[in-house]
Amino acid sequence: MKLKKITILGTIIVSTAIGSSTITPAHALKSYWKSAHWVTFTKNVTVDKVKSSGGSYIKSYTIKAGSHYKLSHWDINYSWALQSGKFNTNGKYTYIVDKPWNSFNWFKMGIHNLTPKSYNFRTAKSTDFFYDSWEPAYLDQNSLGLDLFSNKKDVYGGYEPDKTIDSFTTKLYAKWVSKTQSNNTIMVKIGSNIYYANDSKHDVRPYNANRIGGTITSHFKPTSKSALLKRGTHIYKGTLWTYSYDNDNHDKGYEFNGHKWVHISYLDV
Repeated sequence: MKLKKITILGTIIVSTAIGSSTITPAHALKSYWKSAHWVTFTKNVTVDKVKSSGGSYIKSYTIKAGSHYKLSHWDINYSWALQSGKFNTNGKYTYIVDKPWNSFNWFKMGIHNLTPKSYNFRTAKSTDFFYDSWEPAYLDQNSLGLDLFSNKKDVYGGYEPDKTIDSFTTKLYAKWVSKTQSNNTIMVKIGSNIYYANDSKHDVRPYNANRIGGTITSHFKPTSKSALLKRGTHIYKGTLWTYSYDNDNHDKGYEFNGHKWVHISYLDV
């Protein structure tokens, strides 16, 4: 990797509204990039470490979006150089962001928090069950039903089940049989009745709503007091929620506006 001697690029400038964080190659503040400025990366970027004398390549690093560093803009070959923290350009090494000299869409001027605000919502205690306590449970959204047996020995014996669950909104309680069990036998409680089942296909879950792509899916409305998110799932402003209200795949859509859930008719199927 052969690079030319560093020179200040006088043709790259910012708009007169520096506080707006919009950088454009206009004809205003030509001296703006003569000094380094704090920026926040909005995308992951690759940084090349090179020798300041001669420009020979040493190694590369990846900096994550949301990081803050001081940034300088130099000539076309040494376009973007970092000057703070671990990547502090000096007389020995130069840290160059692998971006074209006229590319500006990967950072914002100033220090910003890019993590969106999360909002509280009912969340399952765990993503699995325990052996020593009953936990709320619901039929998994992809389950075809769960066979229940009164006797543990009948679970794998080819017997007819004593009961079958096929409702996604029925609240159950579940726990593993023991701490040292070697199979997928799970205990399921409905009211005061206790059953046993083969949960090798994960037909029961400790939650009834989880994120698929960018949307929460559930057989409960987001406004229902029974709606329970998978542990580790977060709600943000703009989060979409698909509510499946029957067995024919009819859905209603909702969006969280930062204060409440609003019905979005164009998401209905």
